[in-house]
Amino acid sequence: MNRLFNLLIIATLLFCSFSCSNEKKQENNAELKQSPPPLKPLTFAIQPFLPRDVLITNFFPLNDYLSQEIGTQIIIKVTSSYEEHIELVGKDTFDIAYMGPGPYVKMVEKHGEKNLLACLEVNGQPWFHGKIIVKEDSPHQTVKDLNNEKSRFALGPIPSTMSHYVPEATLLNEGLEQRFIKNHAHFKHHEDVIKAVLSKKFDAGGVRDNVFNEHRADGIRAIATSSPIATHVILANPALPEEVSQKIKNSLLQLKNTKHGRSILRSIRKDLTGFVLSNDEAFDFLRDILSKHKDHFHEKHE
Repeated sequence: MNRLFNLLIIATLLFCSFSCSNEKKQENNAELKQSPPPLKPLTFAIQPFLPRDVLITNFFPLNDYLSQEIGTQIIIKVTSSYEEHIELVGKDTFDIAYMGPGPYVKMVEKHGEKNLLACLEVNGQPWFHGKIIVKEDSPHQTVKDLNNEKSRFALGPIPSTMSHYVPEATLLNEGLEQRFIKNHAHFKHHEDVIKAVLSKKFDAGGVRDNVFNEHRADGIRAIATSSPIATHVILANPALPEEVSQKIKNSLLQLKNTKHGRSILRSIRKDLTGFVLSNDEAFDFLRDILSKHKDHFHEKHE
């Protein structure tokens, strides 16, 4: 009798164990079905405002940080030109993109708004200034001193905000006659503009304020400063899952709060103090500049 009773107990325990195992397996299968598929490596596009190797070095710490935060590999892609950057970002070729304000405005105008995650905060402010520079020993003290047919101007790439659009607008606002501004040449990078001015082949040039500050000791000075302009932005492809975009945004906003995060920011530019929220309306002032001076800008990229 006792033997029969023991056999019944063993059979009951085996049945319960088998049932529990099946239930657990079904739960695990259900969880696997509900889990989203792993993300493929993401692409992070950066416009070529500096030489490619410099940009990869500067942005690598941020890229590595974001990869760890979202648990997915991110690959940096430096586009070959501003024009290409506008087109490829506009056509949602990349997952994430770093864009200057001028190219951003042109991209939105042509392709529509994207998911704007954050903009740069420079020295605690979400804007920066452009500078009109001359060589230290130049006789020119103001923009009006350049009002002659012999003056030559060094500008950056055609779609560049701070070395093309803003300098031309600043020159015109400061009293330079329209007919003289046509005597200019475009260069690929801000540093190339500075070299052109230092060579004395060009009387003046237009660069961003942080580039001017970094090279001030090389023998240049500023004769005009632009109004504040909204800074660079980081965008997400609208097709990127919302939870991934949100995680990237939160990670960017948190950078300023830690010592490691602040070192990542400084690797991009020394005066970068954080990323902050922004919106498309922040670029209306720049749109106004482009609209007012549209006839003067040489929009060969369109």
